[in-house]
Amino acid sequence: MVNLTPTYLLNISWVTLMSDRNRWLRRGLKTALLTFVLSLLFSYISDIFLGKITVIALALLFLLLIILIGVLFDMIGFAAAAAEMGPLNARAANRVWGARQAVKLVKNADQVSIFCNDVMGDICATGGRCYWGCDSLPADSKQSGS
Repeated sequence: MVNLTPTYLLNISWVTLMSDRNRWLRRGLKTALLTFVLSLLFSYISDIFLGKITVIALALLFLLLIILIGVLFDMIGFAAAAAEMGPLNARAANRVWGARQAVKLVKNADQVSIFCNDVMGDICATGGRCYWGCDSLPADSKQSGS
């Protein structure tokens, strides 16, 4: 039987043990929550924006913007996963602008890749497919059923 008393649950050593043992679970839950919140945000903003568009060219530009955001995040994720630390450390030692941030990205390449490629890439890809549906087109550009 598991001891769920408040004294046991607030024990510092237990919390530390759980955080070390289930770090992958916490990271997965944070990623899932972040994905959910960002997809809601993107959906809400795009619905508001596309509801006010009356010209199909602006809807196409908005769709292109969403696709470009997805491509940009895919490039960042793949670059972080494929980069090597040696040249970046040399540039950071010479205080080249942006080298310290690049070292941080490469050190956390697994997290950067998951966020950029999976989370943002999937949100933008799904958003791009959904935004081109009939409901998101301007009212004057929809084909009539009769």
